[in-house]
Amino acid sequence: MLKVFKLRPILKITLSALFIALTIVVSKFLPISNVFNLPFLRISLGPTLLIFASILLGPFYGALTGLLSDLVGFIFDTTGYAYNPLFSLTYLLYGLVPGLLVYLLQKNKSSKPIIQIVSFVIINIFVICFFSLNDVIAPYGGKEYVLDLTTKLIVIFSSLGITILYFVLYIILYKKFKNKDQKVLLNNISIINFVTLIFVQLFIGVIVKKITYEVDIVVLLGAQIIVTTIEILISNYLVCVLHFVSTKMFKRIPERKKKEKIKKVNKKRVILIRRTK
Repeated sequence: MLKVFKLRPILKITLSALFIALTIVVSKFLPISNVFNLPFLRISLGPTLLIFASILLGPFYGALTGLLSDLVGFIFDTTGYAYNPLFSLTYLLYGLVPGLLVYLLQKNKSSKPIIQIVSFVIINIFVICFFSLNDVIAPYGGKEYVLDLTTKLIVIFSSLGITILYFVLYIILYKKFKNKDQKVLLNNISIINFVTLIFVQLFIGVIVKKITYEVDIVVLLGAQIIVTTIEILISNYLVCVLHFVSTKMFKRIPERKKKEKIKKVNKKRVILIRRTK
């Protein structure tokens, strides 16, 4: 089951600082940039780290982590673009939405990936239609690119391949989990990744980039869909692994508190017994 982590404020602040540093490193220094010749479109592990930070630390610290990672990270930005507060908003949402979804999905006991199946079907239909019906695209700066048959087939089959790989990995993990709660947890984490990346990156992100840059909305949407599906694949299973590791690490904290309380209660009982004697 999906549970809220109960961490001390000082630990949350420390982990927030760690996630800010890691997000800046993977977003500014280790991304795959200029995807589809769009200088502002890239693939990175930044959203993945912020999604996990939000699940672990909660929506408040998650949102703060996302916002600060963009504000501080702008110092190390090498793209040459001016600061845009709209991008800070998307980073804030990366850290806010997952934490809110944790509370909403606490009562969800379904282990069937229905939302994911429907989403991937819609995404693949769009990719197939877009690349089948367009022979020339002009994504940025007025330069046109011809889509030959080979390019179309590569993009379409890559999209379908990502979908197949996603569900193959899902089935493998699903079969390894004998406990029903673990299967439900896998589904809930998958839903969080899907909703966050589709809402923040695909919906909000496309609107922000359309406002900021002179780019065709259909071309931008097509390119962003492919980038988002890749990040969904990476994010889903990386967050799952990090969540299971964190569960083993941080579950000891409440156990220690319980042991300390039990010891205090036992000491009081011993003192009372001695006084009565």
